[in-house]
Amino acid sequence: MHENIRKGDIIMTDEIIRLLPSKSLRDKIRETEYAFSEEDLLYIIYAYAPSNEKRTEMLFRFAETASPEIAEHARSFAEWDKAVFDTFRKNPNGEIYELCVFTPGGFEGNSYYCSSYPAVLERIDIFHKEYPYKISQVPGKAKYKITKLPVFNGRNTDVVYYYSIDLCYLDADKNPVYVCDDSIIYKNDRYCRIAPHHVHHTHFPCFLGYGDLVKYTDNNFFERYGVCLQKHQGPDCGIRVLSLDSNCAAFHSYERLIEDIDLILPPYVDAASTDELDEEKLEDYLKLKEYLKDHPYT
Repeated sequence: MHENIRKGDIIMTDEIIRLLPSKSLRDKIRETEYAFSEEDLLYIIYAYAPSNEKRTEMLFRFAETASPEIAEHARSFAEWDKAVFDTFRKNPNGEIYELCVFTPGGFEGNSYYCSSYPAVLERIDIFHKEYPYKISQVPGKAKYKITKLPVFNGRNTDVVYYYSIDLCYLDADKNPVYVCDDSIIYKNDRYCRIAPHHVHHTHFPCFLGYGDLVKYTDNNFFERYGVCLQKHQGPDCGIRVLSLDSNCAAFHSYERLIEDIDLILPPYVDAASTDELDEEKLEDYLKLKEYLKDHPYT
């Protein structure tokens, strides 16, 4: 019986590790047999599950074998996610929804205001019919950001203190990826997902070297290539990366390099090969790498 439980835990742990987007990080974890705490595993599920539905299912399943305290947190997180999304879809005080579309080329540029959550989903379909060319380059990569906005009606005077009430991101298939209730931020940030790159005190093994070519997902979910500027990776911190799309790298002007650095959590960074770069990007990378040899970033 104990052996079965242990095997079940191992299978669950492997499933959780597979949630991490970075193949390089996953490989390093397996290579070193890196051990995560229960709390680490809990927050990996919460931060990196691909959708609300998958996250809820895994959290409840994880709670079945976790210690009582962690199991309670897992169930609370699952219940909280469901409650927040249910609340997000309701607008009893006449709140409106602002829809922003992220296409493969970046933010589409326009905001679409809708009177209800179902209207948002309908507006997404209309956008695809109006601008099919904006999503044809990389099928399935479009994402949607929805902000629920309060509307002043003469009675709810507190709306002057808040720009938004709730924030929701949908994947390309309009499934909720994560939802955040702004009002909860100041109460307990353990229960709030403000952005996709949020994980609470999770330690990851070091898997990249200084000057390595990497590809990563930026804060708008788009894949970039860059150079790792970090010699040592501490716990619960991002990896400093200089994007090859930055002005600094593109124009070979490195004096203000620090202004173009992205700080990305390890699970969103992967090792890359120079074979993946076009001729121009390859030249930018090689010149930047040569500069970093003589001018190490600290």
